[in-house]
Amino acid sequence: MSFLTPYPFRPRISRAPTNSIHQPTRPPQVPSLSHREDGLAIIEMAITLPILLTFVLGFIQVCFLFYTYDAISELAREGTRYAIVRGATCTTSYGTSCTATASDVNTFVSGIGLLNSTKNGMQIATTYPDGNQAPGSRVKVTVQYVYGFTLPFTNMRPLSITASSQAFILQ
Repeated sequence: MSFLTPYPFRPRISRAPTNSIHQPTRPPQVPSLSHREDGLAIIEMAITLPILLTFVLGFIQVCFLFYTYDAISELAREGTRYAIVRGATCTTSYGTSCTATASDVNTFVSGIGLLNSTKNGMQIATTYPDGNQAPGSRVKVTVQYVYGFTLPFTNMRPLSITASSQAFILQ
């Protein structure tokens, strides 16, 4: 025993192992539950994807609804234009009559082809509020269309859209 050491044995000094750059290595990590995320992204996607697709498809359906309203408004305007230039005194340059009745206006509007008139039951009504087709009288064309929603996970009833146009007969 020596007087220089208070203990009968000499303590060992342990050093951390080093790599080739002479930096100490990190101790091994203990896996915990917070680091185990195997398959979590698949579960998150399975939960959020149907909700996201419902919102996207719903937005598309609302855009189609606005397009449909714009289309039936255009049909009503075209029907009114057709009726105002073909009043009771309409004649061609050859002297033949070109007058149009309410059924002629309805046939013209349904033949334009902006919407599928037979599938969804588009209804067209042409009326003369003043009672005649004389120049200066009014003509009114009303178009009604049934729009069916096709959204997943919903049970929405069809929506009836109506647009009308009114003008004075020119000739």
